[in-house]
Amino acid sequence: TGEPLWVRQNVPPESDIYGDAEVLIVAAGGNSAADGSAGSAGGRSSSNQEEALVLRTRDGELIAKVKAPPPERRWAMYGRNMLTWHERGRARQLVLKDLWADKEIAIGSFPSNSRGTTVGGDAVAIYDASGKFVVHSLVDGSKLLEAAVEPDDKLHNIHVQRTDSQYLLISNRPRMASGPKQVQYQPAIADPYGDGFNSGLICGRVYAFDRKTGEHQWQIPALIDMHGYIASQGPDLPVLVFVRQAQNNNQMKISMLCLDKKTGRAVYQKDDLNGQAYAFEAAGNPDERTVTLQIPGQTIALKFTDQPVAPE
Repeated sequence: TGEPLWVRQNVPPESDIYGDAEVLIVAAGGNSAADGSAGSAGGRSSSNQEEALVLRTRDGELIAKVKAPPPERRWAMYGRNMLTWHERGRARQLVLKDLWADKEIAIGSFPSNSRGTTVGGDAVAIYDASGKFVVHSLVDGSKLLEAAVEPDDKLHNIHVQRTDSQYLLISNRPRMASGPKQVQYQPAIADPYGDGFNSGLICGRVYAFDRKTGEHQWQIPALIDMHGYIASQGPDLPVLVFVRQAQNNNQMKISMLCLDKKTGRAVYQKDDLNGQAYAFEAAGNPDERTVTLQIPGQTIALKFTDQPVAPE
């Protein structure tokens, strides 16, 4: 009928609200972030930020009040599970916590300079700065993937794209000094959730892993130097697309890079496209085996075949 089943008043503002068919958990004063970087508690209401209400999902009745991790340690939620951590010296013990059952599932211990992100809302991916990449389920904490990667103690953040058969890992770190900066790069499409690091661009490596076996699918990771990753691009595309604006003196050009997800090869790379890419769209046609890239005033079509590629 569309009629409300129940209404509960005086819910603390900015609460994290999550749960399942049995219980609904309202953790006061939360502001969880998909990249693990939560905001400070300053400026929030005076409600107890380390308390959570447990409501019966069926009728909204209060079942209990339980202790909750502080807002800055709430990373993600799935069902009645909360992803949080404990400080252990220079490491962080990542756990999946059921506040109502008062149970924890240990995910693992990671150096504090490791970086992570949620994947598809039901998993978390961690780039261990000591040289390991892992993906864990937020449903039950199980390990979905583990693979070796390059150690990197200067990681700033990561992006992970999951497809039906792959995990694609994109690392981001400070750019090394590279001589005179005659060309200035800017992201074509600004990330509204970005923190401005590297001017919104990616500088790092791209890895591809088999989703079932965890094995590396490329001979070597692809190196990305100050290019623009568009997180909203479809995971079903056969290419990973990077777009940026390049300004040299008073000339503004569009720079585009497409990596083949099967091999990691650059199947399209152009640094002198005219115009400004303030809008971008990528569409795939499996029947015709094409990918169409659209930027204002231009359309670029990529055709995929079974013909072998000449060795580089």
